[in-house]
Amino acid sequence: MTTITVNNQTVDLIPEKVAITISRIEIGDLTKRFINYTNSFKIPKTVNNSRIFGFPFEESNTSFPYTINSASLYIDGIPLILNGIMILRSNDVYFNVNIYEQDYDYFSSIEGLLIRDINPIADSSWEPPYIDTRRIATDDIVSPIVNWGKPGGIYQQNFYLPCFYYHSIIKKILEYTGLSLSGSILTDNRFTDLVIPFCGEFLYPETLTNGASGKATIGGISIPDLNAGDGDVKIPLIAAEYGDDNFDFTNNEFDSAGWLTYKIDVSVDLSGITWGDGTIITIKLHVSAFVVDSEVITTPTASGNVAITYTGSLLPTDYVFITISSNATIGDAVTIDPTSYIRMTSSRVVDRSSVKWNSLWIDVSCKDLVKDFFVRFGIIPFVYGGNLILKTIEEIISDRANALDWSDKLVEIDSISFDSGYSQHNKFKYKDSEFVLDETLGSGEILITNETLPLSKDIFISPFENTTTEITDGYNVATVPVYNQDSTDIEVFAETPKLKLLTLKDRTNEAAVTFYVTPRTDYKLAYFIDQDQPKDTGWQYFINEFYNSFSASLQKSKMITKKFNLRPVDIYNYNPHKIIWDGKGYYLVIKIINYMDGKLTSVDLMKL
Repeated sequence: MTTITVNNQTVDLIPEKVAITISRIEIGDLTKRFINYTNSFKIPKTVNNSRIFGFPFEESNTSFPYTINSASLYIDGIPLILNGIMILRSNDVYFNVNIYEQDYDYFSSIEGLLIRDINPIADSSWEPPYIDTRRIATDDIVSPIVNWGKPGGIYQQNFYLPCFYYHSIIKKILEYTGLSLSGSILTDNRFTDLVIPFCGEFLYPETLTNGASGKATIGGISIPDLNAGDGDVKIPLIAAEYGDDNFDFTNNEFDSAGWLTYKIDVSVDLSGITWGDGTIITIKLHVSAFVVDSEVITTPTASGNVAITYTGSLLPTDYVFITISSNATIGDAVTIDPTSYIRMTSSRVVDRSSVKWNSLWIDVSCKDLVKDFFVRFGIIPFVYGGNLILKTIEEIISDRANALDWSDKLVEIDSISFDSGYSQHNKFKYKDSEFVLDETLGSGEILITNETLPLSKDIFISPFENTTTEITDGYNVATVPVYNQDSTDIEVFAETPKLKLLTLKDRTNEAAVTFYVTPRTDYKLAYFIDQDQPKDTGWQYFINEFYNSFSASLQKSKMITKKFNLRPVDIYNYNPHKIIWDGKGYYLVIKIINYMDGKLTSVDLMKL
């Protein structure tokens, strides 16, 4: 018996079978993702159904046809689509609808987002003491030995940049979807030992610093009866010429955008002063609880001017304001003229005591990085109960002990195809760096010895550039030529670093490196390809590690469609992380086509 609920209300059905299609894997393109769905089917226009659907046939103003409506489909009480959505396609003699599984589409959820949008790396110092503490870090920021290009030593504190753990960024992107993560790959050192060297400029972008700047008038008001007992009286902000978002007129202060270096200019013009003997008026510039500068007016005239200039770094929670005070009572009101102002100008220079890393990234797409992760490790994801389960296709194919037994359900073979969508040479590539002479460096391929296939096909081109690895000062490490002999400080790049991916190894017999004040022998080195190491960053390494069983199955590929006598419990228990056994062999399920209770079901399979 088929039961359908829409918005938690049971709808009336006619004796029409509802067919469900299930697909999780596209063998020819492992980056594609799918959801389960029903065929288009009819629902009668009963009073109950019309009420649930908002009487759309009456040309009413119902929003039902334009709204995502929750729906579930049960057969014999077994949920085959739970917490899905119903789409009303048309309204004629019947309501024509589809139901789709509301599986979390992580690609859609991160569509258009850049790394900086998800803030995967927290603000931190990048001064020698902190660099020293990150020598053997295992997440977020690490300071391995890389040849950054500056002659004169492999480590120079003013010409040394961080690396960011690939796994920290990938996990932050996937967790941004709201799903929890599981899978053995998350703790696999083939994944956790990958790093992304710093890429971008070591200067804050103008868009950030311009947005953190501003100017406001602090004049055109009178402060009556100013006396010593009043203490520091905050001078109110009157209007902002620009930078309104940063000026808090309610609290009469400027709110810092955080971790930026600011130049603060204050000009206060006073008039209407009636002086007493020894009267001193003081103007103070405050940053939060601290007075960072002050000036006094002592000349016994009716007017005066104070100018304050301060340069310093502000914390994210800092606020800036100006006060006026007097050491004696002033009988008349003191007028702060409308020419008075406070101006904040932020600098692009990075304060290395606390760096806003997420503001320094070049434009790196979250979606591109997730695709790289899925392809690099042959990941087949599966969302279940708010959990994103990550399993490699190598793990899936190799796990025959837990295969689903469909041997008593097989009825017949429908068809066999020998075209898997692959070619003889299936290429996985890095982007070619202008500093690498060999454009094929780091590439790999799945080779299929089938002369009937097309000769060559690019399966995937990584968003990362390839990188040379060479011996520099006795260290065999990646060369990322950011600096040269003309570079004068950490932000003065010879070449802006691009997006790259490297592998880490622990120091073995290399010389000690003084990161701060102590020579260190516990540190890591980063490289791209090193044939003397058990792992590296080349695509061929990942193909050999994570596509071995899949590649073997492609050698004499058979894409087979078979008919099975499946029951609702089989659909409910279907798991894309399990292969099946049908009495004749082991298979990877590609698609379950139009499952309909009580009828034979066609299933597309890949023979393993």
